Amino acid sequence: MPFDAGADSHADDFEYVMYGKVFKHHQKPGDHQMSVFVSFGGLLMHLEGDETNLNKLALDSRIYLLMRKS
Repeated sequence: MPFDAGADSHADDFEYVMYGKVFKHHQKPGDHQMSVFVSFGGLLMHLEGDETNLNKLALDSRIYLLMRKS
């Protein structure tokens, strides 16, 4: 099905949307804390948290970051 540029999108509910790629994982042996690094075309994001949440972000995964004002 072709992309419809005029169609409603979940991104319409947010003020800023970025598309990035996971490029690095870091975890110390025996530690449950994990770091994930994502690049959004030069803007880098470093996430730290429990491995049960962050291990779903595999290397080379493409992810969206959606932000809005509270």
